[in-house]
Amino acid sequence: MSAAHTALMSDLSALLGLPPLQADENGIHTLVVNGFPLNLGADARGEQIVLFTPIGQIDIARQPDRLARMLRVNGAGAGAVTVGLAASQDIVLLSARRPRSDLDAEELARWAGTFSDTAQRWRDWLAASPDKVLETPVAPSHWLQG
Repeated sequence: MSAAHTALMSDLSALLGLPPLQADENGIHTLVVNGFPLNLGADARGEQIVLFTPIGQIDIARQPDRLARMLRVNGAGAGAVTVGLAASQDIVLLSARRPRSDLDAEELARWAGTFSDTAQRWRDWLAASPDKVLETPVAPSHWLQG
């Protein structure tokens, strides 16, 4: 974990009025937002900040249409979020990444808040009856990155 990443996490903790966030053995820092874990990490080179959170479970054998719809969102209009699946447990994950150089503590807090809001919309979508038609959640377009 780079010194810049450690400093950013320290600044975020201070901004939020929290004790310093401690990284786990994989270098992941975790906040709890509305009762759900919001994980913050960095890519292997420390150039990207990665946010990820579980958004629910899906029975892939019984809900192939939902799974297909989630996969289509990744390439069409989801902004810079990615919907993934931890197949061993059928847990759906939402993730996003941004260049660390674009983030200070305040921008990271704003981005994490927007990401958490998007994750909640996905949780609501997954929790709804598969027969109920809901618009597939997408992230705000300002998350698009090159």
